[in-house]
Amino acid sequence: MKRVVLIGCGSKKKDGVHKAKDLYDSDYFRKKYAYALTFDCPIFILSAKHHLLYPEAEIEKYNESLKDKTATEKKEWTAIVLSDLKKHFDLNDTQFVILAGDDYCKYLEDSINPVRPLKGMKIGEQNHFLADEIKKKSVEMI
Repeated sequence: MKRVVLIGCGSKKKDGVHKAKDLYDSDYFRKKYAYALTFDCPIFILSAKHHLLYPEAEIEKYNESLKDKTATEKKEWTAIVLSDLKKHFDLNDTQFVILAGDDYCKYLEDSINPVRPLKGMKIGEQNHFLADEIKKKSVEMI
C-alpha cells in the first residue's frame, strides 16, 4: 500500500513568492513538514486557497482559511482536493497520513481512511509530539 502525507498549511506566511514548503513561516508548520519527511513518501500541502500543493510549487502569499468558509464551501474544497488526489493515487490503495486540523479533515475522512497522529491533541501537545518524533528520527527542520 502506498503512503502519502498531507500537511495543513499555516496562517503565518512570508511576503512574496516562495516554494510552498518555504512560504508557511511558523515553527509549527516546519515541525509538521520535518515529521512528514520521516515517512519517506510523497508529501502534499493542503491549502485553503490552492487546495493540493506540491511542496516545490511556487506560490505567492495569500490570506485565506478554511475556518472562514461555510460547510458547503468546505465540501466544495474537499471535492477538489479529492479530485486532485485521484489524479495521482488510488484512494483505496493509499494510506493518507494527515497532519492538519479538523477543518481540513472533516469531509476528507468520509472518502479516505486517514491516519491522523495529531488528532485530539491541543497545539502545545502537537508541538511536543512533533519535536519528539523529529528528534527520534534525526530529521532537520526546514
